[in-house]
Amino acid sequence: MIDINALVGPVVSALCAFAGSWLAFSTRLTRVETKLESIEAKQDKHNMVIERTYKLESDMDTMWHRHDELKDEVHDFKTGGTK
Repeated sequence: MIDINALVGPVVSALCAFAGSWLAFSTRLTRVETKLESIEAKQDKHNMVIERTYKLESDMDTMWHRHDELKDEVHDFKTGGTK
């Protein structure tokens, strides 16, 4: 028959190893989640910059089109032409 006293030591050791591994894993997981949240915040900030840059480029394009229209109108006015 199996001696129960002989199994107590290895079972306790296995439980301690499991508990230590679980603690290390949960601590590491918490750090990874924190880092991920930080990266997500930086990505959101970057995306806002991209959106604002796109809007500025669109506004600049509209401004240059309007500039060209006004330039043509001034040229036509100076030369006596009509539009």
